[in-house]
Amino acid sequence: MQLLVWPIVAATLSPVVEQLQALGYENLRLNEASASITVWYENRRRPTQLEAIAEVLTVIVPLTGNNVLVRLVPCMDDQPLLTLVAASSEIAAAVTRRGPLKAQVEPPIAPPSPDTPVSPTWNHVDLTIQPAQRFSQQSYDLLARLELAAPVRAGLRITGRLQAAFLPRQNLEPPRGTLRSVGWLAPGVPAVFNVSLVAGGLQTGGEIGYELARGLGFLKLRGGLAQNRFSELIIKAESHLPWWDCVLSAGWGTYALGDWGPFATFSRTYSRSRIDIGAFRTHYGTQFRATLAIDWGPNPRSQPATLRLIPGGFYQTSYLATAYLAAQTLDPPPDIDGFLDRFTPAYLEVHLDRLPWPK
Repeated sequence: MQLLVWPIVAATLSPVVEQLQALGYENLRLNEASASITVWYENRRRPTQLEAIAEVLTVIVPLTGNNVLVRLVPCMDDQPLLTLVAASSEIAAAVTRRGPLKAQVEPPIAPPSPDTPVSPTWNHVDLTIQPAQRFSQQSYDLLARLELAAPVRAGLRITGRLQAAFLPRQNLEPPRGTLRSVGWLAPGVPAVFNVSLVAGGLQTGGEIGYELARGLGFLKLRGGLAQNRFSELIIKAESHLPWWDCVLSAGWGTYALGDWGPFATFSRTYSRSRIDIGAFRTHYGTQFRATLAIDWGPNPRSQPATLRLIPGGFYQTSYLATAYLAAQTLDPPPDIDGFLDRFTPAYLEVHLDRLPWPK
C-alpha cells in the first residue's frame, strides 16, 4: 500500500459537500475535475464504516454525471484509511439494485494540505454517558461513566474519563486523561501512541502494525511504561477473516505485574456488538477471558456540535475464569484497531457485494 499526496486546492462548498454536511459527516473536502471527483469524509455518525460509505455513495450518485470517476477517502481522526474508486454509472446501478458494487480499493490519498475542511472535528467535542461493568476477583461492579473525546488536530485527540461504581459498592474513581496520536508511519504501517495521566501517575504506550495481504493479516508490536509497574511488551500475529468478521491472534507478552507468557484470542464482530475470547498463560496461572461489548448508542448519532451528548455508547462486560491477576494490560490500551476500525482494503473488497444500502 502506498500513501499518495495530491497538491489539491480545496473547493468551495458544492452540493455534495452540503448534503454530506447536512447528514453529519465531518472533515469534508472535495476535489472536482472534468471527469472525476474525490471526496474526503469522516464518519462519527454511523456505527460502522460500511453503513457510512453506502450512505455517502447514495448521496453522490444523483449529483454527478454518467461518466465520472468517483474516489471516496474515508478518514479517522482526519487520517485517510483507504480509497474506494468506482465509475458513477457502476455506483448508480448498485444503488438502484441495492446490490453488489463494482469498484477498486486503492491506497489512501492524503487530504490536501494546508487546508481547512468543512465541518472540522476539532470544533466538535463528544460527551458519552454510558453504563459499564467491571469484573474483579469473581465479583462485578456496575459503573456510570462519562467519556469526553476532543479532536485537536489531524491525527491527535484528547480523551477524558470520569466514572463511579454504584453497585454493590459506591466509589468515585479518579479522573483519567489521555492524549492519543494515530496515523501511518509508512505505507501499510499504522501506529497509535498514548500518553495518559491516571491515578498511579503518568503512563505511555504505543502500538505499531505491519499490514499483510491488504489487511488479511497483521504483525503487531505493543509497548508501554507506567509508574510503579513493570513495562509492557506484547508481540502478536493476527489473521483477519473478513468474510465472517472474525480475527484470530496469537503471541507473547510481558505485563504490568511482571508476569509473562503466550496467549491466543478469537474475536467476532457484529453490526452493533462484539465478542472476544482468549487464553493467557503466565506464571500466575492460565487465565480464560470472555468479553462482550454492545453499542447502545443511537443510529444515527445526533448531528455534530460544539458539545454533542451521546447517550448509551458501548457497554462492555468481561468474565475471567482463574488466574484473575494474570495478563493485566495498561488502560487505556494503545490499539490500532481503534484507528483502522477493521476497515482495511481486504475487508472492504469482501463487503462490496453486500453493502448496507440505506432504505
